Amino acid sequence: MKKIVKFIAIAVVGFGFVACSSDDDAAPVSPMEGTWVAKTISYDAGAHSGTYPFDHEIFKKGCATDYLTLTADQKASLKENNKNEADVCVDQISNGTWTTAKVTINGVDRAVKSSSATELVLVYPINFMGQTLDVDVLYTK
Repeated sequence: MKKIVKFIAIAVVGFGFVACSSDDDAAPVSPMEGTWVAKTISYDAGAHSGTYPFDHEIFKKGCATDYLTLTADQKASLKENNKNEADVCVDQISNGTWTTAKVTINGVDRAVKSSSATELVLVYPINFMGQTLDVDVLYTK
């Protein structure tokens, strides 16, 4: 009888260790979540097509690069550093939402072309030199 009680006690204790873990209910983390740094911009404009560093003088005019933050609750925040009317680089933060298919900032959709744990490529229109171009922007973590 002592062996049966001892066996039951050991079994109950053993099941207590394997029955649940504290992270069983945690939602999976999307590889898109996190803060992304704009690295390159690519576009096709005939003779002026190419891939350039995102902080190239042509685009950023000496200002810092952009940062995109995507949170677990599907919120997006874009921190842009651009020149203002006084020719001073200032931060502007715009908010929006995101899914695995697109990031929407200020009502403008940026389609997700590709994503991994370390790279995110978004496609969206920009006004550049009097025309609207679709650009690919590569972000990295």
